[in-house]
Amino acid sequence: MNRIVSWMVLLALMTACATRPTPTVSVAPTLTAVPPAAAATDTATPKASGPRVFLGTDELGYVHTYYIDPLLQNPTPKAGEYVLVRPRLFKNGNWRVGAMSILVEWRKNGELQSCQFMPFYLAGCNIKAEGFAPGVFVPLTITIAFDGQVFTDYAGFTPQ
Repeated sequence: MNRIVSWMVLLALMTACATRPTPTVSVAPTLTAVPPAAAATDTATPKASGPRVFLGTDELGYVHTYYIDPLLQNPTPKAGEYVLVRPRLFKNGNWRVGAMSILVEWRKNGELQSCQFMPFYLAGCNIKAEGFAPGVFVPLTITIAFDGQVFTDYAGFTPQ
């Protein structure tokens, strides 16, 4: 019995002292930044060139890429119809769900409106296209908190 315990202690020491490989980064995405002040104004508009790419480093030093897909259903609603906003956060190209708070904000008649939810099942924000000027783009600010980081991107809809 003492031999088994001795071998287990020796194995545990060898495992704890083993060298670990150094993290390497094989992808070098370009970072496109929008100043934080843009989130506070009514003039924030989405980029026509595609989603913004965010970089994050985990506790082991690995660099990860994130981006938000706003996923708007009915982006050109008629008066009284609803726009469903179901943003998704992608990490290294994989859809991440659960355990992240999502906040969607927009202005209606000069007042800040918001909707906050957790993306379980088919959760999202239903925005009624009522009280908006027809043909005028309504910007949305999407903020997602995930893994101790906060990601902000922009989208919008145009009532008819």
